[in-house]
Amino acid sequence: MAIPLRKDIQINPGVLPAGGSALDLNGLILTDSAYAPVGSVITFTNKEDVASYFGSASAEFSMAEVYFQGYDNSTKTPGALLFARFNPEAAAAWLRSGSMAAVTLDQLKLLSGVLTLTVDGTAHTSASIDLSTATSFAMAADLIETGIGSSVTVEYDTTQKRFIITSATDGAASTITYATGTLSAGLKLTAATALNCLRAQMQQ
Repeated sequence: MAIPLRKDIQINPGVLPAGGSALDLNGLILTDSAYAPVGSVITFTNKEDVASYFGSASAEFSMAEVYFQGYDNSTKTPGALLFARFNPEAAAAWLRSGSMAAVTLDQLKLLSGVLTLTVDGTAHTSASIDLSTATSFAMAADLIETGIGSSVTVEYDTTQKRFIITSATDGAASTITYATGTLSAGLKLTAATALNCLRAQMQQ
């Protein structure tokens, strides 16, 4: 006949604590979004920052909303979400300005001067650019493009509130540098203020 252990021994149920603390959960997503830099990884710690960077209507934000919730009954939520660029085809190099969100149109219209930057290995100094006639940031982008010439296209991105200067070529030979010149600081295109300067965008 079996004799129960509890007859001679007091048993207190319990679970030993795990040794050490859990590691942070960090996920990596490959994206073909033009906002993601080539050759480096950008890190976000919450979905709000993803929305601010990629836009609230982006696929990246939709994924971040789900990701940062964690899985059902999880005891630890993700610490960070990383994005890296994957190009299904060759892409062009670009230079993105610092945020112009705090700059009004009236302030922008006070800017004038020249921009100097190297595109695809060739140095370019723009003609004198006068933004006093701009009626919008988009028109200012057109004036900047006209001043630099056909080696680039320039647009104003309303999601990130930044000017984006893009090389007219793509692939491994497509390169662009930070800008110098009297207009570079006002447009936040310098090495100190530009968000990302991609010196080469190659097909991955």
